[in-house]
Amino acid sequence: MHNRILIADNSAKRGWETNPICSLRGDQPESTICLILRCAFAKEIKELEEHTKSCKDS
Repeated sequence: MHNRILIADNSAKRGWETNPICSLRGDQPESTICLILRCAFAKEIKELEEHTKSCKDS
């Protein structure tokens, strides 16, 4: 990812003031790993995207 996703942990590394807690879940620090692997909201978006792709292929 090369720290290109502009989320709380990357913003803090750049010295920007930010709330470190995930704005979608509100229960843990926001990070790239959280967003890609753990975030239920992101998983739902990915599932919708896959469903949309399968509908287009039909």
